[in-house]
Amino acid sequence: MFSKHAEFEKGEPSLFIIGSPFQLLCAYEAIHTFNIYDYKIIVVYNESDSRKNQIFSMLEAFKLKYSKCEENKIHASRMIFNKSIWGLNKKEKKYNRIFIGNYDLISYRTIALSQANNGCNFIFLDDGNASIHFLKKGHYKHSFFCSLLEKIFLGISHFRGINPEKYFFSIYNDINTDKVVYPNKFDHLGAQLTNSDHPEKCYFIGTNSTEFIRAMGISLEKYRAYLKKALEALKKQYGSTVYIPHGRDINSNDKELCQYLSISYTPLQEAIELYLVKNGIRPQVVAGFSSSALFNIKKIFPNSQVINLFIAQKNSPDYKVYSEIAEYYKKNNIEKQIL
Repeated sequence: MFSKHAEFEKGEPSLFIIGSPFQLLCAYEAIHTFNIYDYKIIVVYNESDSRKNQIFSMLEAFKLKYSKCEENKIHASRMIFNKSIWGLNKKEKKYNRIFIGNYDLISYRTIALSQANNGCNFIFLDDGNASIHFLKKGHYKHSFFCSLLEKIFLGISHFRGINPEKYFFSIYNDINTDKVVYPNKFDHLGAQLTNSDHPEKCYFIGTNSTEFIRAMGISLEKYRAYLKKALEALKKQYGSTVYIPHGRDINSNDKELCQYLSISYTPLQEAIELYLVKNGIRPQVVAGFSSSALFNIKKIFPNSQVINLFIAQKNSPDYKVYSEIAEYYKKNNIEKQIL
């Protein structure tokens, strides 16, 4: 449970390090929740990641100031020897509070340490379903080299009086955890929702098919069969259906399937949550394969029916992970439908 902590003071100048549309949504909400007027946003991006266009489009729409940092130019192992990491460079402006979008990447914390005052507070933003696992169990297992870097950076953080893994600004605020969690209710984003004459529709939130196929231990053909079954059932039951592809998905077969089923295939230049709010759309039904957007949409649109389509593939590599997500979603009024 959250209690008053100085880490969440209003108006404290803050640095944000983000790298996905969802992380940006959380940063935007934090800026307004904590009345932050003096801020800096660093966007860590990969040139090959198609989601970068969504991030920059959203930043412009929000009218937020930002700078860019290419991910492949960050070399954590080299930066360990940089005096800024050890807090020895006093010339440039440093921060007493830094919001970090991806807590599992050393590169983000490398930037954070280089911009932090000694005793700085690190606060982590959500990074989708991975946040649920981290709040419950901590980091996923890493390679030996990454684990070694992790220990070195933890040591540097503690040497500088920084607790690097304690504070969260999270939409997943009902998890039993040893972290200190300030609830992100998306109040500011939700307050921008206006009444609209848009007819209610069914929206299917696409997944990153390459990663999903690996996690489920299924073939591309099997994935297509599950998707076809799901879309056919949704269209039959709810009529007009819109397919929103994942920002990272480059699978043209999904588009072809939508054309075959007469379903609107609609790529977005922004996060689905922002798209719905900005256009005053109150969806009748939202469905998808365990997408974190399902959880966000249920929070912003509590009256919408949200369905998590679950593949009961017990021998899949990440079956246990997806099972835990599905059960947690159920506790938050998101239906579980087994395919």
